[in-house]
Amino acid sequence: MEVQKAVRIFEAALTEEPEDFLAPLTIDPKSLTLTDAKGAFDIVWLGQRRRIDFEIRADVGPKELRNELVHANSTGQKGDLRVVVVRYLTSSVIEVLSRYAVGVGAVDLNGNYMLVGDDFVAVRQDRQNKYPNSRAIKNIYAGDTSMVARLMLLNENTYSSVSEVQEALNRHGGTLALSTVSKALKALDTDVMIEKSRDAISILQAERLLKTLEERYQRPREGEKLRLKINPDELDDLLNRTLGAGNWVRAPEDSSARYTATNPPLENNIYVKADRWQQIEELESLVDERFYNTTLIATPDKWVFFDQKDGWASALESYLALRNRGGKRELETASELLRRLPSQIGG
Repeated sequence: MEVQKAVRIFEAALTEEPEDFLAPLTIDPKSLTLTDAKGAFDIVWLGQRRRIDFEIRADVGPKELRNELVHANSTGQKGDLRVVVVRYLTSSVIEVLSRYAVGVGAVDLNGNYMLVGDDFVAVRQDRQNKYPNSRAIKNIYAGDTSMVARLMLLNENTYSSVSEVQEALNRHGGTLALSTVSKALKALDTDVMIEKSRDAISILQAERLLKTLEERYQRPREGEKLRLKINPDELDDLLNRTLGAGNWVRAPEDSSARYTATNPPLENNIYVKADRWQQIEELESLVDERFYNTTLIATPDKWVFFDQKDGWASALESYLALRNRGGKRELETASELLRRLPSQIGG
């Protein structure tokens, strides 16, 4: 969003909705001063008046906000309340404010706010976002683009360039265009999940990144299915011959048996890359709709196959899927899996 558009929206809210925009705080519209994207206004609460200095940034990210708050804390006078006006008060912005804010805060264009003064705190977070951001990559924590986030959790390596990250993705079975990798890394850096400089890219908040992947998790998309009866001892060799190694993988929930003491499933659910589906014609002689023990499922999602090993989904993928299921047994298995993940997460 252009800053000038944000200025118009914010000015209108302050002057036309003084009692409602930041309720239960009341704005004194006569106190408003505004030059370009900076200004000040008074709020009144329980008979007390407080001056707020603000700057409208609209699309400032958590990383930029963090730097601004550190600067504000070092230059502001006691009693000052300095506010950044953003498009929407996201959980990332709130986390940054909670960590750095004393005498600073944020207000969004919808009327949500978090204000932390020397002697008071005012928070409102219940208003929906009327001005969503049309980021080029809308969700870097789900779908194929999330393979970049998943890679950053695999180890504590520091990568020297975007192309080196792309090469690492390829080694783990992930294929993304260099431009997509670059955009995903930029977004992760903006969200303060990683630290990205000119010659170094490294994980910054592993536990928070894992939690975000849990919250944004989406089950694999499913297409055609084929139910077969296959001798379990012959399953892997048969699928490797027919589909090729790396083109099929057990469902993440089922794959937990490789990493924990849980028993393997009696029925195998196996994802197959959609572009290899025609090759299953060779298996049609094994179709058994009544006594099947294996279901092949076509999926267009590349991320399902990321970092798989010998037809088993990765421990990270199993963990995310089980956490998403949410049953008691699934959560217990997920807790056991967490101990097997890289040390910076929980292993």
